[in-house]
Amino acid sequence: SSSSSSSSSSSSSAGERLFTAEELKQYSGDNPKLLVAVLGEVYDVSKGRKYYGKGGGYEFFCGRDGSRAFKTGDFSPKGLIADVSGMTYEDYAAI
Repeated sequence: SSSSSSSSSSSSSAGERLFTAEELKQYSGDNPKLLVAVLGEVYDVSKGRKYYGKGGGYEFFCGRDGSRAFKTGDFSPKGLIADVSGMTYEDYAAI
């Protein structure tokens, strides 16, 4: 049980923040900070603004967790969802 309080687990929680889907939506388009979530992990992609910002080729990924689309290639609103249920382990691992 001492492993649950190890320094690696406490350092991994430092600086972490939880986002609701509504909060995440704010970090897209013209927002100075652009965030993308994949399998629940949130990434700051602001440095790639020309790709992820308004008018960029990957703009649809910002402000959401579109994990399913990474595997299916369905970049419509129906496909850009966090739900990966029904995927095989191999599909999940490929994301």
